[in-house]
Amino acid sequence: MSLAALPARLACRFPSLLAVALKRRRAAASVPRVHYGYWQPGPGGPSRKIERLAERFPHTPRGFNLLYTVNGNYCPVGLATAASRAGIPLVFNANGLHYKAWFGDGWEGQNARLRRIYQRAAYVLYQSEFSRACARRFLGADPCPGEVLYNAVDVQRFQPRKARSWDPRRPVFLTTGVFVRFERLEPAVRAVAALVRGGCDARLLIAGELRFEGGAARLAALLEEEGVAERVELLPPYSLAEAPSIYQRADLFLHMKYNDPCPSVVIEAMACGLPVVCAGTGGTPELIGEEEAGVAVPSVMDWDVAYALKPADVLAGIERLLRDYEGFSHRARQRALTRYAGEPWYARHGEVFQALLEGGNAAVRGSA
Repeated sequence: MSLAALPARLACRFPSLLAVALKRRRAAASVPRVHYGYWQPGPGGPSRKIERLAERFPHTPRGFNLLYTVNGNYCPVGLATAASRAGIPLVFNANGLHYKAWFGDGWEGQNARLRRIYQRAAYVLYQSEFSRACARRFLGADPCPGEVLYNAVDVQRFQPRKARSWDPRRPVFLTTGVFVRFERLEPAVRAVAALVRGGCDARLLIAGELRFEGGAARLAALLEEEGVAERVELLPPYSLAEAPSIYQRADLFLHMKYNDPCPSVVIEAMACGLPVVCAGTGGTPELIGEEEAGVAVPSVMDWDVAYALKPADVLAGIERLLRDYEGFSHRARQRALTRYAGEPWYARHGEVFQALLEGGNAAVRGSA
C-alpha cells in the first residue's frame, strides 16, 4: 500500500467522515471525472478493462464526481457507501459472480460484500446476458437501471497480421489468460496433441500466468505424457501494448474457461482474425455468435461443479474450423468490427456518465 493511498483507505472505514470530505472535493458535474477505486495496472480482465477506459476517462484520485468499479474490484464497501452519501453516482460494471464451481468455499461471503456495493449503484453495465443472469441470481433484483454492454477492443491496434496467410498443414493455436485451473489448459493441450498424432504439424502457444497448483511442472508433465513438449511454447505474461503481437503469431484461438462471463481475450483474438474454439457455457458463446466466428464446445452447465471440456469435443471443434478456416477468420474480424469496436463502447460510457451527472438514473437513455 502506498503512503498516498493510506489516508483514503483508512477513511473508508468511516464512510460518514469520508462522505463529508467527498462533498467538499467533488468536482463540478459538467465533465465526467472518474475514480476507479484503488486500481493499479496489471494482468486480468478487470484491470485491463479499467486500463482501456482510463485512456479516454482518466483516473481522477481527488475531486471526482463518478465512481466506477468492475464487479467491486478495487472498491472497498466504505468507499461505495461514502460516495453514495456524497451524491456521487456509482457505475457498477457486472462481470461474473462467485459460486462454488469457480470460487469454492466462502463464495457466499464474497457475494455478500459485492451485494453491498451493487445495491449502491446508480447504473449497471452488464458484460453479457450471462452476467446479468448471474447478478440476478447471486446479488438479487436489479438495484437500478442497466443494460448489457459487451467488452470492446481497439480494432486499429488489434488487427490481423499484415499479408496474412496460413499453412493448413502447420496451424498455430493460441490460448491466453490467467490460468487458475489446470482444467482450462488440459483439454487444449490434449486436443492439439491428438491433431499432431493425426499427422498435422500443429503448434500451441500458451501466454499468461499459471496459477494452478503445480504450475509449470504440472504442465510439463502433461506435455511429456502427450509427446508434444517441442510443439508447445510457454510465453510470459504480457502487457496490453504487447498483446496484438501475441495474437498475430497464431491462426486459431482456444478458450477453455468454464462459465467465462465476457472474456476480452476472445474479442481481441477475433479482432486479429483468429477463429475461436470455446466452452459452450458462460457468456463466450454470445461473443462468437452461432458458428459465426467460432465453435462453442458442448459442456455441462452447473453452479456447483466446473466440468472440464472433453478433448475429443475440442478436437471436433478445431476440425470444424479448419474445414472453413478462411470463412471463420473473415467473419471473426468482421464481427469484432461491427459489434466490439472501441469507439461505440467509449461513447456509450460517455453517454451514461453524462446522463448520471445531469439528471440521475431516469436520464440514462437506452436502459433495459
